[in-house]
Amino acid sequence: MAGAILECPSCHAPLPDGLDVAPTIERCGACNTRLRVATFPAFFKPPPEAQPGQTAIEDGEATCFHHDQKRAVATCDACGKFLCQLCDVELPTGHFCTQCFEQGARKGKIAEVERSRARYDTVVLMLAVLGLLFWTVPLLPLGALIFGIVKRNAPPSLIHRSRVRLYVGMTLAVIEFIGGCAFWIAIWASNK
Repeated sequence: MAGAILECPSCHAPLPDGLDVAPTIERCGACNTRLRVATFPAFFKPPPEAQPGQTAIEDGEATCFHHDQKRAVATCDACGKFLCQLCDVELPTGHFCTQCFEQGARKGKIAEVERSRARYDTVVLMLAVLGLLFWTVPLLPLGALIFGIVKRNAPPSLIHRSRVRLYVGMTLAVIEFIGGCAFWIAIWASNK
């Protein structure tokens, strides 16, 4: 890589370059972090003129993990595989191979790929409105209130909304709970 600079992974300070110097570096001169440096000879050679994704033409040059005839342009930030331009999934947070991208998207580890998110404000509000129909049963608004308290710090919906709906639902649930409890206390007191 033309102009490639070895950097400390902790402080990003430049390290002495040269293939013969790299294996002898034990600590970063700037932050004193312990290092183990291993470089390929091609790291210090300028690359030949070619477009990314073309065939690798020199010995010692990194090739794609999946396409052994294609020049590597990046490494996967999750698994470390060399990737050609075809296999590289580039996001603002890094580069991923297709397998790591799919796993990260499925497990929700890659924030840029998040497709859906629960709208807890709507759930709390609907439980509170449903509690209006069954106002004599204070357990439904109590459940809405507890659910709202537990989920109040959860990430909001992908649709831009304020938390007003959540707090309106929780307030309605408190009023319903107090009303339902007052109803049952009045029933109990009148039977004595």
